[in-house]
Amino acid sequence: MLPTLIVVEDDAAHRRVIANAARMVGQVKVLEFEGATAARQLIKYCDSELAGRHCVMFLDLGLGAESGLEVLRQCRAHLMLKRMPVVVLTSSREEADKLLSYEFGVNAYVVKPKDEDELRQVALRATAFWLHRTVLPGQSRP
Repeated sequence: MLPTLIVVEDDAAHRRVIANAARMVGQVKVLEFEGATAARQLIKYCDSELAGRHCVMFLDLGLGAESGLEVLRQCRAHLMLKRMPVVVLTSSREEADKLLSYEFGVNAYVVKPKDEDELRQVALRATAFWLHRTVLPGQSRP
């Protein structure tokens, strides 16, 4: 079963850069969600498709009508998603966003670089670490 990267991002160009970078790291399934319905779509999808998979979510906080913090809160309340590693990948440098992200159980908070090449490098490194180096509960190795 392929490891899975879940990208929750409202900017199509950023989703493309992150997804392409993840695929450069190795075999990985990339699921892309955008905007205000991300949490509902993800919860609906996870009940049938994510059981037993090694997954990580890259989450933007600025999603429009529904904030990334609300997506994070809903995911942490869901049985199948509450232990999944979540990396906030956002342009926000607001202290309140960082504080709430960690209070809601985020595993890492990364300020998204403005440069596309730098964003690609961040996505490459983060994907390699979270999907190919970490060991999650129920796994013997990544």
